[in-house]
Amino acid sequence: MTYLEAAVLGLLQGLTEFLPVSSSGHLVLGQRLLGIDPAGGGKAFEVLLHFGTVLSILTIYWRDLWHITRETTLACAKPTQILATWKRSEGFRTGFLIGVTMIPTG
Repeated sequence: MTYLEAAVLGLLQGLTEFLPVSSSGHLVLGQRLLGIDPAGGGKAFEVLLHFGTVLSILTIYWRDLWHITRETTLACAKPTQILATWKRSEGFRTGFLIGVTMIPTG
């Protein structure tokens, strides 16, 4: 894979990751169009692109993620006060709702 092909695939990943389309599917199509053999390192590159996406999300949203994690952990440490925490803590509500949305995936 050349640097230009890697840049094209990285751009494709970045543009399609947050759209309601499959960024992985677009990467596969991009590899096919560029003639990149997935067995020749294309899969490893694809994993690295997804890892880069996660790192970029963590870099941009680390404060929000920290707040949600902290509030949710504190609420779970005091289960008798969960309803009061629900009313006053947006971070806990967000963490709880994220957990609920993960149930079907699990």
